Amino acid sequence: MALPSRTWPLTPTSGTRSGIRWRAAESLVVLYGQVHDATPISRKTENDAYIGDAAHAARTSDHNPNSMGVVCALDITHDPLHGFDSYLFADYLRQKRDQRIKYIISNSRICYGPRSPSHGGDESSLWKWSPYNGENPHTEHCHISVGDSKFYDLSSPWDLTGFGFPAGPPTTAVTDKSLLKIGSTGEDVRLVQERIMVDGIYGSLTEEAVRRYQLEKGLSVDGKVGPETWASLGFGAPAPSPEPAGDWIPAVISTVFGGRGDFNRSAYDNSILDDTSLYASLPWRLSPVRSVDLRAGSKILTNVPIKDVGPWMTDDNYHSSDTRPLAESCFLHRTPLPRGPNRGKIPNGAGIDISPAAARALGISGKGKLDWRFHVG
Repeated sequence: MALPSRTWPLTPTSGTRSGIRWRAAESLVVLYGQVHDATPISRKTENDAYIGDAAHAARTSDHNPNSMGVVCALDITHDPLHGFDSYLFADYLRQKRDQRIKYIISNSRICYGPRSPSHGGDESSLWKWSPYNGENPHTEHCHISVGDSKFYDLSSPWDLTGFGFPAGPPTTAVTDKSLLKIGSTGEDVRLVQERIMVDGIYGSLTEEAVRRYQLEKGLSVDGKVGPETWASLGFGAPAPSPEPAGDWIPAVISTVFGGRGDFNRSAYDNSILDDTSLYASLPWRLSPVRSVDLRAGSKILTNVPIKDVGPWMTDDNYHSSDTRPLAESCFLHRTPLPRGPNRGKIPNGAGIDISPAAARALGISGKGKLDWRFHVG
């Protein structure tokens, strides 16, 4: 089968190394073409490659030609500033579960697909991230390997519509679509999963994929498929949705915490506060743990989990006493905190902290102001 033609510069799909002719697996050429066509030409490509370098040649690697002269690996450069976040893309491929995949490596993680012999026939071990401790952590690119000669040359397009790729013209009016959430079933769930992911039911994996999709598209992030998200998926124009009822606490100073540049774990469940999850922190340990809605201008995030309580204030229950945050007033008046683990220090004024992903979705950089309330409904 002929490789697809391209009108833009493409990393070499065939050549000779050490006197051996090689070519890239056709499924990976198709995948790379889809990514390249959907991202700006200014996207960084220095790590884009099929064939490996001398270091790969010295060890066993899918970047080396197999016995048929086929290279079954592809690296795609991480360049979120120009439209390609390889961390999100790797997780998206994991969720899509394409049958051609052998394994995916990204950001010190690896997961195995059905073409990998490593799972030893144990289906429960597939599509799960586990730590990757190889010499290259794959933070500058993601690695995709395909396997099995019956699969690696399949040239059908990869289903990438849920990662911001064109979803095609609307086929159904958005007014005909129901609200989808955890537990939903039926044809509408299948339609969403065709564009975002497929596992048969609207469960936690689909909700996570919907949240990522909403975040990437600048939509209100709640993990549910309502009129706005249906429209973005290609099913008609968005219908107006009423703003949730409830009392907002306005213009509270917020700061960004967590992520690669500020490694922390949640005081509630010890989970890593990463760059891609939505979470928030209040200066008071809540029992049971609740969730909040966040608003900055016209952007709203709903049902954001509370994942942490910061070290500055752990006893300021201002949200139930009809007052402003103590840290805020001390910051404004440049007075030290009168109590708590940081008594005597000047705080940064924040009454709520938010994750890097929430900050991106709300358009907040480092520090800003937002409205918040406990989640309604």
